[in-house]
Amino acid sequence: MQHFKAFTSAICQDDLGQLERMINEWLENEHPHIHYMAQSTFDQHLVITFVYAKRPEHATAVATAEAEVPEVFERTLEHADLDPSGRVHVPLPQVELPY
Repeated sequence: MQHFKAFTSAICQDDLGQLERMINEWLENEHPHIHYMAQSTFDQHLVITFVYAKRPEHATAVATAEAEVPEVFERTLEHADLDPSGRVHVPLPQVELPY
């Protein structure tokens, strides 16, 4: 899921150093996967916006999806050889074509 986050220099009296520290702190605490970043002005203030995904949810979902292997694949890949890259080499099964 994508999220939106905006920072403005108005909340730190236009101190760009403080604005940078706020953004860095957010990046360190949240570890977002940033899809898009933009900066613009609003009156005399700087506005920085992010469109991002939360990494922990995404990493957990990917790890869970990779860990769950349906039983049919476990049976057919039981004696498959693995190469050093972790790829599985399995020949295609023989099937009868419908024509």
